[in-house]
Amino acid sequence: MTSKLKLSYIAGCIDSDGFITIKKSNYGRRIRKDMFNTTYQSIIGLKQVTPQVPNLLKDTFRGCCCIEKTGGNRRDLFRFQISNKSATEMAIKIQPYIMIKQQQINCILELHKTNKPQYKSHTYWFCQEHPNWKNEEMIQVKDAYKLLGYTNISMLKQAMSKGTILSHNGMIPMEFIDRVIPYKSFSKDGKLRTLPNEIIKWRNEIYEQVRELNKNGISGTPVYHREGCFATKV
Repeated sequence: MTSKLKLSYIAGCIDSDGFITIKKSNYGRRIRKDMFNTTYQSIIGLKQVTPQVPNLLKDTFRGCCCIEKTGGNRRDLFRFQISNKSATEMAIKIQPYIMIKQQQINCILELHKTNKPQYKSHTYWFCQEHPNWKNEEMIQVKDAYKLLGYTNISMLKQAMSKGTILSHNGMIPMEFIDRVIPYKSFSKDGKLRTLPNEIIKWRNEIYEQVRELNKNGISGTPVYHREGCFATKV
């Protein structure tokens, strides 16, 4: 098969028997306590009773294949799944050919967009809100480093040179300091490890969007539409 024909066939399989979703996890932040942010994992997968298509997907995009036990008299399923960066690469390749789950694919690609370094920076969002920040009240480095939780001035100057801390002519906007101080409590070494609220909200909106699409969309699971005595117990 030609590349385009192969990708269009794979896209049709994902439209019919596949799933495109985003997994949200707070385990590292709340339980292990070794992470500072909620994680979002892009996932594309497919289940079928025969192994040919799952194996084709694995051979084409990597990922993993396994047998999923269903129990009872039902046949076991062959499951393909791919996640994170590899899922994004797959989404880019099949996007032109997806017809039913196009919105879910777009959510995967938008989530990938949020990983750009500029969006993870507090300076980026502050500059969006304060385009004339250079004319605002400023504070000197010698007065700012303790407010920001740095143990010495050299650490703050290093952060300024990297663009982590916004500065102009050795001065830092007071409003920027007020913005980032709440985030400093999550870090013992004075580094801004917690993501800005804007990107946290952006990623959660993408997650909720794909969740709603999979629940109520064209390809939504029928169980969510049951009513009366057939309604799913919560």
